[in-house]
Amino acid sequence: MRIREEIVVDAPRERVWELLADPATYPGLLDSIAAFEPEDPDQEPEQRARYAMRFTVGSVEVGGTVEIVEYDAPRDLAWTSVPGIDQRGHLRLRATRDGRTRVEFRFGYQVPGTVLGTLAELISQREVTSRVRGGLQNVRRAAEGSPRPARDSGRGLFGGLLHEAENLRILARARVAAPMRPDKITRLGVVAARWGFSPATAVIAGAIRHPDRTMIVDELGALTWAEVDARTNAVAHGFSAAGVRAGDRVGLMCRDHRGFVEAVIGAAKLGADVLLLNTSFAGPQLSEVCAREQVVALVYDEEFAELVREAGRDRSRFVAWHDGTPQDTPLEKLVTDGDLSVPPPPDRAGRVTILTSGTTGTPKGVARGNFALTLDPLAALLERIPLREGQTVRIAAPLFHAWGFANFALGMVLGSTFVLRRRFDPQQCLADIADRSCDVLVVVPVMLQRILELSGKTTAQYDTSSLRAVCASGSALPGELATR
Repeated sequence: MRIREEIVVDAPRERVWELLADPATYPGLLDSIAAFEPEDPDQEPEQRARYAMRFTVGSVEVGGTVEIVEYDAPRDLAWTSVPGIDQRGHLRLRATRDGRTRVEFRFGYQVPGTVLGTLAELISQREVTSRVRGGLQNVRRAAEGSPRPARDSGRGLFGGLLHEAENLRILARARVAAPMRPDKITRLGVVAARWGFSPATAVIAGAIRHPDRTMIVDELGALTWAEVDARTNAVAHGFSAAGVRAGDRVGLMCRDHRGFVEAVIGAAKLGADVLLLNTSFAGPQLSEVCAREQVVALVYDEEFAELVREAGRDRSRFVAWHDGTPQDTPLEKLVTDGDLSVPPPPDRAGRVTILTSGTTGTPKGVARGNFALTLDPLAALLERIPLREGQTVRIAAPLFHAWGFANFALGMVLGSTFVLRRRFDPQQCLADIADRSCDVLVVVPVMLQRILELSGKTTAQYDTSSLRAVCASGSALPGELATR
């Protein structure tokens, strides 16, 4: 997300700079910033000074360490992230001809975390933009000596309960919060308490709520929620026998198919973390990432065997998809020869890490931390996107990307049926929608472009009237494409 806002202040530039010269004062001034604490309290603001910076996105605060990369009084102050959330900010002050000051604030961030928080952030630009605008208004009032409006002290207990009640209403409309047999409610409560907040919890809960509903459709056929639950028990036991333990990290280099899903859930059932690896990585880049992220096991598709050869040295290796004779143990063998019993719940919830783009070096992994105790992220999504419980979702976006995986994670909460293909073909995508009566299509904009480039004669062959939502993100959506 990138935001650019500006405002003209009726005050000289030096006066405005006095307000913005010290980043430590930003939390009381700029509404979007929750904390900007210097690593060294005695250090003056200057280039290369470092701060612990957090900003507000939806109902949570995210951030990390930032470093001042430009400090040019009274003109420019810019920072960028070191580790942690990939974000940067730039405040520009320019004097106007009539003695006033134009203040421009550029702010960008990318949270390559997972699950509901990531997806909520992808649609939260309006709220963040509003906060940035509010912060600039505060700067103008302070510089011009105008009184600042009183801030709301918060919802309070009663207000908070009303707010969460409204969230429940939204979830009920999406059929997420629906009447259920008492015995199932009890079992779901036990699952949540024992397994925590992870992909393992979602699939176990889904197997309780709708065991016979189809969960995955791919080139090999269909699997129900109960079948995926049992199969991932065997995968978890197989990983454990290979030495994977809670807190270990499993690297995953796979295209979109059942093996990807089962590897993620199997690792989560051990309390292991999963590192999603981009299938476009080069061999040296893959080796460096696996070493830095301390990967103990690799799951890969057979087509990447040469690519992972060096990275896989001294690591356990499993093949998720193969057309020939695999060199390493296939996941399917773990299932057919393995133990289908439920593994003991781990003492920690497994996390999923999605890598940043790596445009400024080797990709960095960032895992989602703790979530606020609120239904805001899920309710925010379901209020804006017509998603409902039990829909059939054609995920065309790669699952190893934030957009694809976030929709997969949300779909697990909604009990969706996922239609997956290892490679995107625009005509095959339309055929899948028609054959499976898909309700939702998840794409990146270039996929929409390729679909629209098909001839009218080709598209007329497929009935796509079942679609209720086309969810596109991951890159800019050109205006011309949006109107077609």
